[in-house]
Amino acid sequence: MAKAVSRWRPIEAPNGKMADADLFPGCFVLVTCKACGHFKAYPPATVVLRLRQLQMGGTLATFAEVAGRVGATCPCGARDWRAGLAWPPGMTDGDIKRLAARARN
Repeated sequence: MAKAVSRWRPIEAPNGKMADADLFPGCFVLVTCKACGHFKAYPPATVVLRLRQLQMGGTLATFAEVAGRVGATCPCGARDWRAGLAWPPGMTDGDIKRLAARARN
């Protein structure tokens, strides 16, 4: 029996800011090329630390500001990115609930 290919599941962040990552334990910041869909995932703590080093507000930065700070060129040649939160592949609804309960209690 073949295992189903799982994908990153985007999260609708209520405020559109990095602080929203605290509401979703286990999530990642997913930076995606608008042209071809190529992506890279980062732990939220790493992104917040880098934003603080750049004096861009850390958790107060919006995802649009995060995407604007990406200096890399995509393999397709584009430099237009979007950022947001996403659950990693293989994370089940049960895992999400368990992590949320652990963070809450």
